[in-house]
Amino acid sequence: MGVVLYEMVTGRLPFKGEFPQAMVYSILNETPEPVTGLRSGVPLELERIVNKCLAKAAAERYQHLEDLIVDINRLKPSLLDEPGLKPAEALGKARNVRRSLPFLAAGLGWLAAAVFLGLFLFQPPEQHPPVRLQTITYSGRDWAPSSSPAGDMIAFASDRDGVSRIWLKQVVGGSEAPITKGPDDLPRFSPDGSQILFVREWGGTRDLYRTSVVGAQPRRILEDVLEADWSPDGTQVAFIRTKPVGEENLEIIGVADVQTGVERVLTEVENRLCYGVRWSPDGRRIAVSETNQSPATTGFAYVNLINATSGEFTRMALTNLVGPYTAVEWGRAGRTILAGQAAAVLTQFGDFPAQIMEYNLESETRRPLFWSPVKLPFGGRCYSTIAVLGSDQIVIDQHIAQSALFEVPWTGTSDTEPGRMLTRGLGRDRQPAFSPDGDRVIFSSNRSGNTDLWTVDRHTGAVRQLTDDPAIDFDPAFTPDGERVLWTSDRSGNPEIWMAAADGSRARQVTRDGVDAENPTMTVDGVWIVYGSFNDEKLGIWKIRRDGSDATPLAAGSYALPDVSPDGRYALFLRVHGIGYVIHVVEIESCELVPFEIDLPGRMLHENIVLGRARWAPDGHKIVYVGQDEQGHFGIYVQDFIPGRDTSESRKPLAGFSKDFITESLGVSPDGKSIVISVTSERRSLKLAEYVSLSWGDRKSVE
Repeated sequence: MGVVLYEMVTGRLPFKGEFPQAMVYSILNETPEPVTGLRSGVPLELERIVNKCLAKAAAERYQHLEDLIVDINRLKPSLLDEPGLKPAEALGKARNVRRSLPFLAAGLGWLAAAVFLGLFLFQPPEQHPPVRLQTITYSGRDWAPSSSPAGDMIAFASDRDGVSRIWLKQVVGGSEAPITKGPDDLPRFSPDGSQILFVREWGGTRDLYRTSVVGAQPRRILEDVLEADWSPDGTQVAFIRTKPVGEENLEIIGVADVQTGVERVLTEVENRLCYGVRWSPDGRRIAVSETNQSPATTGFAYVNLINATSGEFTRMALTNLVGPYTAVEWGRAGRTILAGQAAAVLTQFGDFPAQIMEYNLESETRRPLFWSPVKLPFGGRCYSTIAVLGSDQIVIDQHIAQSALFEVPWTGTSDTEPGRMLTRGLGRDRQPAFSPDGDRVIFSSNRSGNTDLWTVDRHTGAVRQLTDDPAIDFDPAFTPDGERVLWTSDRSGNPEIWMAAADGSRARQVTRDGVDAENPTMTVDGVWIVYGSFNDEKLGIWKIRRDGSDATPLAAGSYALPDVSPDGRYALFLRVHGIGYVIHVVEIESCELVPFEIDLPGRMLHENIVLGRARWAPDGHKIVYVGQDEQGHFGIYVQDFIPGRDTSESRKPLAGFSKDFITESLGVSPDGKSIVISVTSERRSLKLAEYVSLSWGDRKSVE
């Protein structure tokens, strides 16, 4: 305030400085020139007011704005009347002073008015309390919340008793009870709150059902549907269905009549994963989240708005982040959507939180609300959902996971002996691979706070860090001679294949894919590195020489996770097929596909695990891979590899099937006597976020 007054009176600033530090020094240490010395005719009372405003000691300045206003108003008459100024003295100067002082008085009047308005009319807004998160379910196996229209109940999925069922929770009192027999998933309350949509698995497919909130006999609405949501009037549902077409996959978004089941397709999306279908409150639009279909670590995620009548498709990126979204939830007024988004695509390699935000569709602006660990789709269709519970409350399913390495002896048959833990901790120890001598296991882990490469000695249990770059390092493998390591890293700005000495030194980039090269594995002669590319212009499995030359496609398509056979002749790889996967084999020298495949149909995928992540057995005549049993548990299978033959009858379970943990990746020892698996334990719980500052339009409609 003193600076403004000083400049109004003198036309210059009270402090000087050609750069910020000099200005700060002037403010703290220098006394401004008196205003009466810079301009004649200035009343001493005005100089006193200015000096008091500029006093360096806080106790010497005005303590209340009301006091400053009183002094300014007291001074105004003297400026307008100008007593004591004689007309015969210094006539020219007096005329200038006469002209300027009334303007100064008017300026001080405006200043007093501005101070008054600022003091009494524009009070700072009341401080909004910080968002408070509290757990409201405690089984560690709860997800997919949906709130009733009245906000008094929450429907959610849970397999706490061994089977995925739909449960209801009373918000007041907190009582919980199952209302379906299972296996069921993804509940959605009807607009009137009397019914719940959900999907049920039958024979490897999902069908859409509805049931009363009191638990009456469910009624099937549609077959072969991954998920759905009600229309605002409750007469229709919007649904998502996936359909393999040759080597491609289609995501079909459509609507259907609840009573008759008559369907109408709105749009189809090729080779992408669509999920979290949500119908807008006004009935005009359907929101769907979208991300990579394949288990790639790069790509772009979107929220799509689909016209519910014409099927017109609008793809939106809500932020400049590239990570996948949670399912969105419409604000109750329909002008905003709530969504969570990861800060990076590589979120799945650690428990990095997602930003929960509110996005205004009219102004195309977003407001961050809070951060929370969530489940995001990678290698599956499992994702966190958001439910608006009240005017400043939302419910979200929070996800926290940890992974460790577990060694299991293998006799080469389906008979296994009890295993032992190789690593422990709260991090994510994943993607194990043996050294050629079998003494060490290399793996990726975020145990340092960043995802890097580590090794563990099988004999001593000593764990050693190999890389410590700020970038993400993952998918490691030893070269056949054991002198070097291969891995994927985004050190260059996008994932590429890298190579270094076995101790992690002298790292160098091998590929120049430009978008996403992953999962390196080398032929036994050390000539070729085989990897997967997720570059749309190079999509498929490639081979490249260790010096980065002669990049050659082996199999074109949406393929991933190659592994070279022990004799260097073949490479297996993975293809997405509907909600499942297929393992294929290609001959490296001829680049010809081998007539052989292992079909892995997807089941109830509450977990984002890549089915079919595979390794060759040391003899090259068997393939060891991650699969899912009839109960939905993940573990390791072994199956014969015989080109040109269906060997599905030779498939045998080896290890890792448990309701207490998830097997997600593996390594096979060179002598074939041990398997190391990465086992993951997860906790998913419903969290109530209170004091969430939702936009006024949506909040008002809730209240």
